[in-house]
Amino acid sequence: MPVLLIPYDNGMLVNYPPLNLMYVASAMIRAGQDVKVYQHDMYHSEDNLRCILRNDSFDIIGLGACAGYYQYQQIQKLCEIVREETCAKIWLGGHLVSPAPNYFKEKFLADYVCVGEYDYTGDLDSLPLPAWDLFNIDYYALMRLPHAGNSDRCFPVLGGRGCPFSCTFCYRMIKGYRAHSIQRIL
Repeated sequence: MPVLLIPYDNGMLVNYPPLNLMYVASAMIRAGQDVKVYQHDMYHSEDNLRCILRNDSFDIIGLGACAGYYQYQQIQKLCEIVREETCAKIWLGGHLVSPAPNYFKEKFLADYVCVGEYDYTGDLDSLPLPAWDLFNIDYYALMRLPHAGNSDRCFPVLGGRGCPFSCTFCYRMIKGYRAHSIQRIL
């Protein structure tokens, strides 16, 4: 089944890498799916996306986003483009849609909404590594973090899932914190 994953443009020159989509891509590849990525976050172009959707055939278009009104607008715009250009099924996920899946399914005319972690497991080390080869890692390594020099390559590492705290302002699907082993992180 041909799948297109789209990391949305977060309005930054260099965006944080879409680690969750990288993990989703790995899981889909492990399940035998043909996965491609259009890096909207890197190219900042809806015209390029339209060309890809017109020239390739996809069964599923996957989008995910964190919460925020800007992200809401980006996902809404991308869903409209997908609906205009293709008959592919739209799958949504991430912090934006998980708290109110039915609302976002109707609002964005999505076919499916994935709630919470796609890969919930007690043993995080059993998950496949992110699909680094489908994403332009050199682009993400251009990000600048505090105290980094201009020649430093910076990249965040996902050491675990969840959070050990119980803040009242935070929406979480799963309580607690689960960590990768140090060997896995290295």
